[in-house]
Amino acid sequence: MSKVRDFVAVVILARSTPLSERVGEALADVICPWSQCHLFLHPEPSCIQQCPPNVRLHGVSFVVGGETFPAHRAVLAARSPVFRAELLGPMAEAKMSRITIHDVEPVTFRAMLRFIYTDELEEKDSMATDLLQNLVAVADRYDLSRLKLMCAQKLWEKVSVENVATMLIYAEMHGCPELKTSCLDFFVQEENFKVAVLNEGYAQLVQHFPSVIDEIKGLLGAKTMQWSEN
Repeated sequence: MSKVRDFVAVVILARSTPLSERVGEALADVICPWSQCHLFLHPEPSCIQQCPPNVRLHGVSFVVGGETFPAHRAVLAARSPVFRAELLGPMAEAKMSRITIHDVEPVTFRAMLRFIYTDELEEKDSMATDLLQNLVAVADRYDLSRLKLMCAQKLWEKVSVENVATMLIYAEMHGCPELKTSCLDFFVQEENFKVAVLNEGYAQLVQHFPSVIDEIKGLLGAKTMQWSEN
């Protein structure tokens, strides 16, 4: 019953208060004060023991690539319908205090947790392309649509003739229509196309994503008509 009570409190407060306030001040009786949440953004295995009893009571730990990340069931459930089903529903994870996550790097999981608690990405213009791509994948996995959109926007800023085919693969795999459209338009520019088709990502597109290749051909056909008319 306590899980349901905590989740309802989070959902109600989510409608009217900023994330930092709803996690910190408003939910002080259920979740640790915001001043203590740095433990969950840069967690160490001993952090659970350092937190007050009310935090441990409602907590869950994730083991990712050998690293342990403490978090709060209610916060994760409020932010992600996938976490909600896993942590508050009938699934086996709801009864587990320690959950192992596969196929996710610790740095990616840490960045996702940071977003869940702060609604922000790291303030770094130099966020690596591979980290952003991995965040798109994990955002898709946990149905974090805002995180996926933010990462897709940052990936678009990093698009080049060398990586546009790879960007198209991520956009297609993880449902990023805006990124896909922008990459397609970039790809079929005559000067870009001549270089982009020589990269490994294009071979992967041909092999695994024939529907995207068909879209490229269609756009190229339209472009060719425009070029011939000019």
